[in-house]
Amino acid sequence: MKIGNKDEPGQAFTKNKKPMTREEVLYFVELIQNRPILTSRETNAASNKLKDEAWTSLVAAFNVKFGGYPKQKEQLKLKWDNLKKAARKRTQKIPKKRKSNILTTEKREGNKNKAKKIKAEDGRRERNLAIAEYLRKKTEKLELEIKLLKLAYREKLEAISIFYLSGLEVEINLNCAVGNNHLNGANHIDYEKWNNHQRGESNNPVFRVMGQFLGYPNLIARTHEFFEKSLIYYNGRPDLMCAADGTLYNKDPNKPVCWNGQKGGLEGLRQKGWSITNLLVIRREGRVENTRISILAQGDNQVICTQYKLQKVRTDEELDRCIQKVLRNNQRIMGNITQGTEILGLIINQSETIRSADYLNYGKVPIFRGKTMGLESKRWSRVTCVSNDQLPTIGNIMSTVSSNALSVGYFSESPTNAISHYNFIGNLALELSYHNPATKSALNKRLSPSEAKFYTSVHYRILLLYLDPSLGGICGVSLTRFLIRSFPDPLTEGLSFWKGIFPFVGRGLQSLINKIGNPQLCPYSRSHFPKLLENPLAINLRHGVNPVQVIKEEIKKSLITAKIQNHIVRHAVMHSRDEEQPLYAFLESITPRFLRFLSEYKAGTYLGMTEGLVGLFQNPKTVRNIFSSQMKKEIDNIIIVSEIQGSSKKNMYK
Repeated sequence: MKIGNKDEPGQAFTKNKKPMTREEVLYFVELIQNRPILTSRETNAASNKLKDEAWTSLVAAFNVKFGGYPKQKEQLKLKWDNLKKAARKRTQKIPKKRKSNILTTEKREGNKNKAKKIKAEDGRRERNLAIAEYLRKKTEKLELEIKLLKLAYREKLEAISIFYLSGLEVEINLNCAVGNNHLNGANHIDYEKWNNHQRGESNNPVFRVMGQFLGYPNLIARTHEFFEKSLIYYNGRPDLMCAADGTLYNKDPNKPVCWNGQKGGLEGLRQKGWSITNLLVIRREGRVENTRISILAQGDNQVICTQYKLQKVRTDEELDRCIQKVLRNNQRIMGNITQGTEILGLIINQSETIRSADYLNYGKVPIFRGKTMGLESKRWSRVTCVSNDQLPTIGNIMSTVSSNALSVGYFSESPTNAISHYNFIGNLALELSYHNPATKSALNKRLSPSEAKFYTSVHYRILLLYLDPSLGGICGVSLTRFLIRSFPDPLTEGLSFWKGIFPFVGRGLQSLINKIGNPQLCPYSRSHFPKLLENPLAINLRHGVNPVQVIKEEIKKSLITAKIQNHIVRHAVMHSRDEEQPLYAFLESITPRFLRFLSEYKAGTYLGMTEGLVGLFQNPKTVRNIFSSQMKKEIDNIIIVSEIQGSSKKNMYK
C-alpha cells in the first residue's frame, strides 16, 4: 500500500487485505443482531429493500466506530457469509444434546418422530452466540498472525527476542520473515592463556600425524620439546638472577624471573598445530548431536555456529517450546565441547564467552545480521603508521593510508566516503611531513630548486596518491580499485581509471594523463628478466633504487659466502647459486613469452623451492637488522637516494 495514492478508500482497503480484528468482528455481529431483517428468509421486493437499507446503515455505523480505511457494503456482506459458513462447521462439533437447543429442531416428549421448529428469533440468537464463541478463538489466532506479519514486513527481517540465563545473559533472535524458519547461533569461545595451557601429552599424537604428511614424523611433534628444554628468563632484571652450574637461578624465590623449561608455550610463540587439535576436539564433540555445525578457528579465536531448521508452529506457545528445544540442544553441544577442551588442559573463560543468533565476531570484524561492520574509526586510527620491520619511507607510510582506505571501502555499502577520506588523509599525511626519518631531514632540503617546486605542486600529490606502482608510481591507488576487489590485472585497472577521468579534468591534468598512459620503457636487458619473473604483472619501467630489494640481495650474497652449518640450508643456497642462471637462460628461450606462465614454471621447479627456503632468511626483520648494521652507511645512502628519486620529477612524469 502506497501513501499518498489516488485510489478510493475501498480500493485501498482491498489492496491492503487487512484482516478484521476480534473487536471489529464482535461489533459487526452485534450490529447484525440489532437488525433482524438481515437474518430474515423473506425474499420479496419489500424485504429486499429493507435489507438493503439495513446494510447501508450497518456499514455507516461500522465505519463511524472504526477509523482507517472505510469498509464497503460488499466486503461486509462477504464477511457475514464467511462467518455463517464457519458457524455451521462449528455447530457440527457441538455435543448432540446441546446441539438440539441451538439448531432449529428439537425432539418433543412422547413423540420422537416429530420435530418442531424453534422460533426464528431464538434460533438466530443461539446461532449468533455460536458464531461469537467461534470468532473469539478464531480472532486470537488472527491476532497472532497479524503480529508476526507486522514483524516480518517491518524491515523484511525482524526478530522475536527471547532471553534466558545460563551463567550470562544470552540473546537469541529468531528470524520471522515469511518462509524463513531457520535459527542460527554463534558461540564465541575465549580461552584463558591459550598458549600457556597447551600440553605435549595431548598435542603430540596429532603433531606426529601432521609431520608424517610432510615426511618428517617428529618435525612438528618436537614443538613442546623446545619449550620444555629452554631457559626462560626476564632480561630486564639480571640483578635478580645468579649463574651456577651452567644455568640461572633466582636470588629471591619470592621474585621469580627465570626458570628452566615449561610444559606450555609462550605468548607470541604459537604453533599452527594447536589450532588443528582444538578443531578436531570441536568436530568430535559436536557430532554427538544431530546438528549442523560450522567452525571458524584461528588460534584462540574460535566461533562455533550451530544451524537449526525450526518446526512449523501455529501459536506463540509452540514457538517458545521449539526455541527452548534449540537452546537445550545448543547447550548440550557447548557442554560437550567444554568437557573436551578441559581434557586437553585448556580453560574457557566464561565471563568473555558470548552466544548470539544475529551477531558474530571473527578476527576483530563484527558481523550483525549478515552485514559486515567495517569499524571505520578503528581503521582510520591506524593510518600514517608503519610496522617495526618496515623502513620509514614515504612509500611505506602512504601505502598504509591506501590499504586502510581500501579496507574501509570494501566493508562499506558505498566507496564514496572511503575515497573522500583517502584524499583528505593522504594530503594530511603529506602536510605533516616536516621531518622525513629516511632522509633525517625535511625532504625538500635535499632537492634541487626545480625538484622542490615540483615536490610542492598539485601534480606530485596526484601522482603520489593515485598512480599505481604498475604504471611507475610509488604507492598510489587507482580509484577503480575501490569498486572491484582483487582485480587480476593492475595495469588494466590503472589505465582504465585514467582513461575514464580524462574527459572530466582540465587541460593541465589531461597532459599529465597522456604521459601516464605513454610511460617511458627501459631498453630490455637480460638483467631485467628475473625482476619480471618476480612480478609478472608489471611492465619494464624506469624505477628508482629499492632499498628493501638491495638489502635482500646483500643478505643472499652473505649467505653464499658464509659457512652455514645446517646442511639443508647450505645445500639450498649452493643450488640457488649454481642453477639460477642456467634456469633463467632456459626460461628466456621459451616463446611466446608469457611471464605468468614462466613465473609459475620457475616456482614449481626445485630451484623455486630452494629460493623459498632462502627467502625465510631474507624477510625477518632481525636478520635484516644484523646485515644492515654491517653496512649501515651504504644502506643509509641507498635509502636517501631512493627517497630523493621518488620525489623528484625524473620519475614522476613531469
